Amino acid sequence: MERIDNLTLEKLNFRLKELGWPSIRDLIPVLAYGANASPSRLAIKFQSMNPGAIIPVIPATLHDFDIVFASHFSSYGSIPATLQESPGTRVSVSVTWFNEKLLERMNETELGNRNYVLGSSDKIYLDIESIGRVKNIYSYWTKRGCLLIHGSPISLKAILASNRKFIEYEEREILEKIRKILSIEVPLENMIVSIRNDSQLRKKQNLILTRYASQSEPCAFSEE
Repeated sequence: MERIDNLTLEKLNFRLKELGWPSIRDLIPVLAYGANASPSRLAIKFQSMNPGAIIPVIPATLHDFDIVFASHFSSYGSIPATLQESPGTRVSVSVTWFNEKLLERMNETELGNRNYVLGSSDKIYLDIESIGRVKNIYSYWTKRGCLLIHGSPISLKAILASNRKFIEYEEREILEKIRKILSIEVPLENMIVSIRNDSQLRKKQNLILTRYASQSEPCAFSEE
């Protein structure tokens, strides 16, 4: 992992050239938030790549959307995130930049469980640090809808936003809420371990969570 201070597009492209990598204009931008915006998490996902992966991760502001909890458990026992339209909201995200081989690997990690699709929407626009405004880039969208509590999506408190419209929870708070919804009597840590280790149990609980899912797409998008 390498950080470039006082980032400019010229400085970034120069460093990419030094590393023998294509410039930003020849890479594929994908919206990232949560684990997918974490360099340490990306390092784990791409550790098998040979030669090593080079993935620029650039901060950005996403307009008129928020990052909310999806309505299913991930394979590691958490509740993952997804996009939800929220006019007037601005949320801090990142943009990752892949070549075709790395995007193929990213799709393997994101699409293998069939909870997400890769698509783009003409409603998405971002202000990307040192690059400017970009519209209609790829993102991973849940196929299961966002989680609704009392009829409303739940924002991820850990992701900074301004003019947020939805109630916000920490990850632990939403897991505790779901533990009660599912009438699971074991302590939270035990629930997480069981969900992570037992794929059939995870499938069963995800089926129940569909009762608490939004029934429409967060917005119209084109699937890749």
